[in-house]
Amino acid sequence: MDLVKPYNANGIKRFVAITTLLSLVNPVQAKPSVRSLDKDPTDGGWLQCRAQEKFLDSFALICSTSKKGSETASAACLETGRSTGTVLRVARNLGVPPDDLCSLKKILGSLKVIAARGSSMPTPEDAMRDILFKIIDLDRDKINALFQTFTKKSVKESLNQAIAVIQRNNSRAENGSSFWQWAGTIPAFVKLSIAQGPQKMAPYLEWASCARWRYSKVLESHFSGPTGPPEWITSIYKLGRYYAAANAMVSLALKQSELFVSIELETVEPLARESFPFPQEHGLRTLLKELVPEHQEQILARLENMWNKEDAEVHFKNQFPQVLTPHAEMQMARFYESYPHLAPRLRYMGTSKKACYLCNEALNTHPLKIVAEKCHQKLYPTWLPAPCPSSTRKRNSDFLWKMTRQLERMTVQELRSSLRGVRRQFALDSTAGPSLTMTSYM
Repeated sequence: MDLVKPYNANGIKRFVAITTLLSLVNPVQAKPSVRSLDKDPTDGGWLQCRAQEKFLDSFALICSTSKKGSETASAACLETGRSTGTVLRVARNLGVPPDDLCSLKKILGSLKVIAARGSSMPTPEDAMRDILFKIIDLDRDKINALFQTFTKKSVKESLNQAIAVIQRNNSRAENGSSFWQWAGTIPAFVKLSIAQGPQKMAPYLEWASCARWRYSKVLESHFSGPTGPPEWITSIYKLGRYYAAANAMVSLALKQSELFVSIELETVEPLARESFPFPQEHGLRTLLKELVPEHQEQILARLENMWNKEDAEVHFKNQFPQVLTPHAEMQMARFYESYPHLAPRLRYMGTSKKACYLCNEALNTHPLKIVAEKCHQKLYPTWLPAPCPSSTRKRNSDFLWKMTRQLERMTVQELRSSLRGVRRQFALDSTAGPSLTMTSYM
């Protein structure tokens, strides 16, 4: 189906200029959302969360195979109720290459075997191990990047101090608590390498899955600073999600096996990125003159001080995006706009990372009401409104116009009253959040 752009040249220039300025002043637009999938699994409320949603978040997570999230951020939907069987549909920012697609199909094939429960079916433990091995092979680049965190100079000092505390406590017989025994594995864990292979790595990822929900309170109480947990703790949380993802997928195959009888994996054809030369007519001085004419020079000076730059105009131009990308969530939404008869009954979109502010706003106003439940509220100037069917161009064009006006009002408010304030902290974890870890204790 032919797609058209939901914007004209002037409209997209204005939108990107405003988005860039606001992101430089305050990149986080609200408190990150916390919904059912983000809650402690010991809270009975989390049981209302459906296994299919956890499966979709898990599959989207493993689809994002690279440390470059801007390239491999992924979304997944489950199309059920067809006479031909279930379709697991995946979108990725720059598309799914053949090698990754082959590996994902092998994982789905293993889940089909588990669901079939034939005489050759592996035990649940063996099934988990097989799926986790395949995930480690598929996501080795991203997993390796997380382990590289532990070698960073800025991380090693805090980590070494923590290891000294752990070893001191484990040397005392009276401190033989389950936490300190668990924490005693940290020195070996942080020395792991992806080159050691899935067999070596898998048990440690299971160990890491305990960090978020079983030991997070005591872990953070001992080792967090005034700004929150150090980077080595959040990296352990993230690594634990891979075990949690494997567990969620195996669990769904066992509990809702009918979904996997004739399941197929299909991808959304990726939409092209767009080069974006700097629009001279939307430079910083021009924007300030339009937005805050009475305080233009004062605010310009304040921006230079805030950015620690001698020339705010030059800094603004240097931060301007050169390439815009339609996010996976928007590509999935556009696919269902083009083929509404394929829209999933479960109006839920699993994501490899929490949705950004603009994707969240777009999905919340979308008539299909397919939600990506979690949002980290960050604003990305590289966000590109995805091309759409001609039949929906007016609605998408109206959204972009309204969004531009909304961002302008927010920018004016920030420039006038909040420029000297403390920026909101980034969300702890933007890659599907630690919520997935709860699936380890289903």
